[in-house]
Amino acid sequence: MDKKAILLVWLILCHVGNYADLSLTMYALANGVQESNPLMEMLYNISPFLFGLIKLIVFSLAIEFIAQRAPWLLKWIAIIYMLVTAWHLSFVFQL
Repeated sequence: MDKKAILLVWLILCHVGNYADLSLTMYALANGVQESNPLMEMLYNISPFLFGLIKLIVFSLAIEFIAQRAPWLLKWIAIIYMLVTAWHLSFVFQL
């Protein structure tokens, strides 16, 4: 696989990881967990839809910027999101 294809896979994994983080965070918040980010907590209290929309838009803009400026970071961001997803899942099975 060429370098561009590999970077595209890492970019897609970043987006999938962000969506998984959003979904699992929404699940946790719906089950009584408190959001630790004060700004996101405020958005969630206004509207869960707004919370999700802002999270997806801000992440999409940021990850596209990173993909253009420092594509070597995509791999590490995707790995971090995989770890965050595993962490979320450990709590899902406790709820």
